Amino acid sequence: MTQNKNISDKDKIELIKEIYNKALFDINKIEKNRDEKIKKLLKTIDSRHINKILKDIKNTK
Repeated sequence: MTQNKNISDKDKIELIKEIYNKALFDINKIEKNRDEKIKKLLKTIDSRHINKILKDIKNTK
């Protein structure tokens, strides 16, 4: 009976480890998606600023 409890506890530990690893994977995936979105947004902002600067330069000539 003690052996069954130990096996059960080991199974629980393995399940917890598996859930933990999946959660870490999901968190990393979310962070990568977030970082990609931020990079795209920054590129858009940069290109908008560049276009504005170019327009300003053209208007000063």
